[in-house]
Order: sequence, then structure tokens, then C-alpha cells
Amino acid sequence: MSTAATLICGFLLWPFLSMWRAYCILILWGWFVLPATGIKAPSMYLLVGALMTLGLMLPLQKPKEEEGDPFANYLGNVICYGLLWPALVLLSGWIWRWLQWGLV
Repeated sequence: MSTAATLICGFLLWPFLSMWRAYCILILWGWFVLPATGIKAPSMYLLVGALMTLGLMLPLQKPKEEEGDPFANYLGNVICYGLLWPALVLLSGWIWRWLQWGLV
């Protein structure tokens, strides 16, 4: 696919992936940060805004030139880093929380 289709797909998926990442952070916050410190979780809007701000402050990495269809490579990156990585972290947190119940 063309670069324009890749950009359009990215702009359509970006809000949903930002909310998914913020949701995972809020769940983990409630499981680990709140009991340890007593600090309430920020709102979803504040957290998405903070993630956007941090994203702007971090340096952009130039994507590696990969062979094959650029759209397929982009979609693979979106699925891995946008959907699966937060889900894997959330699952790891859930397992750790489950193990913690037996240790307390």
C-alpha cells in the first residue's frame, strides 16, 4: 500500500491505541501504586494527555528500512507495540498481583 494509506491507518488507530495504553496504566496503577502510596489514579483524560506529552518529548526513532510491503510492516508494528505490548504488561501485572495475594 501507499504511504498515504499507511498514514491514514495510523491516524485512525492512534486514538484507540492511546486509550488502550492509558486504560492498562490505570489498571496497573490501581493494583500497585495506589496500595503502596495511597495516590489516587489520574483521570483517563489526564493520562492520555500525559502520554501524548511524553511522546512528544521522547526522540523519534527513524524506522528501519524493511523489505516487503510497508503497510504490512506498519500494521505488524501497530499490532505488536500498540495492542500486544500493553496487553502483555497488563497480563504480567495481573499474574504478579495474583502471586502477591499468596505472599501477603
